[in-house]
Amino acid sequence: MKCDKCQQNQATVHLTEVNNGEKVERHLCKECASEEGIVVKSHVPLDKMFNHLVDAHKEVDKLNEITCPDCNMNWAEFRKTGLLGCPNDYDVFGEAIEQVIARAHEGATRHIGRNAGEAARSGANQLKCMKLKHELQRALDKEDYEAAAKIRDEISQLSHTNNC
Repeated sequence: MKCDKCQQNQATVHLTEVNNGEKVERHLCKECASEEGIVVKSHVPLDKMFNHLVDAHKEVDKLNEITCPDCNMNWAEFRKTGLLGCPNDYDVFGEAIEQVIARAHEGATRHIGRNAGEAARSGANQLKCMKLKHELQRALDKEDYEAAAKIRDEISQLSHTNNC
């Protein structure tokens, strides 16, 4: 079955929505589903997931052994406080700190600060955006795609007006 949206790829995501009592079925490819904000959970074998967790634990153990020679900051202390002790910590913790920055800055690996226009934006809008993103994730986890779509649209509208 072809994707209802692009009409090119094989449909792998099959949705059934009920709008005003009317049942509507949609069939999308993974790419089109992703464009619409639908997260497709992939099935990972248990042994691979377990090995990944063990490897991640080993990496954290290695990081916890590293201490900055200038300020004596260690990785565990940084994770607890969210603050670095000195500029040398960027070099000491290397790629791990870049990953944290990338997650905090939606993919950017260097902190660019705020511009004058952003300073005027109220904290209430940022808080609302953060709450909506949590609600979106909960809706997706419950596979409530109709609610997720509404929340996604609300986030999109908020981001166009406030750089959510």
